[in-house]
Amino acid sequence: ADSVREESTSKEVTSQGVSGRAIAPSTWTASSFPSILSGQYPTTHCVWSFDDSLVKRPSLLSSSETFGMNAETIWKHLPPEKKPPFKMIGANADEAIPLSDLDPPFVAVEHHKGGHLPYGYTFNEYTVPEFWDQEQPTLSDLRPLYEESVRTAEQRFLDAIKELKKRNILKETLVIYTSDHGETF
Repeated sequence: ADSVREESTSKEVTSQGVSGRAIAPSTWTASSFPSILSGQYPTTHCVWSFDDSLVKRPSLLSSSETFGMNAETIWKHLPPEKKPPFKMIGANADEAIPLSDLDPPFVAVEHHKGGHLPYGYTFNEYTVPEFWDQEQPTLSDLRPLYEESVRTAEQRFLDAIKELKKRNILKETLVIYTSDHGETF
């Protein structure tokens, strides 16, 4: 989930298993997201912008038969192959596969907008600067909007847990809920 602070993660999520604090490899999604998926620091993978991509796709994500990625809540106006998370890891449009359509063993990645600005809006409804200019939110306006955005990411995670339970594969599945970085208030 994008831009989720540790203290904003609900007990409903942390009680699903082992929970701990992590330090983001970057304060910027373009460098942090590839770090999470490759296990490399940004200085090693050298993905610095949304136009960059990993030189070598991580082997864990290499088989299109066992890998699926969902990024439907971000950059909604773009087709999957043009969405930055797909480009950054070298995925293509036919890998835009939801968890429910993957058969074990699989690696499913979901990049959710989470607590990223503009809260309550998609990136094609508002850019971040437009959000600031047009909404002119105060700090007291932002906190509840941020929390609501984080809850939507958590609900997606909890829905994934339900899907794995329904398919009777949760106990044999490693599920990681993490954020690429926190949000600054």
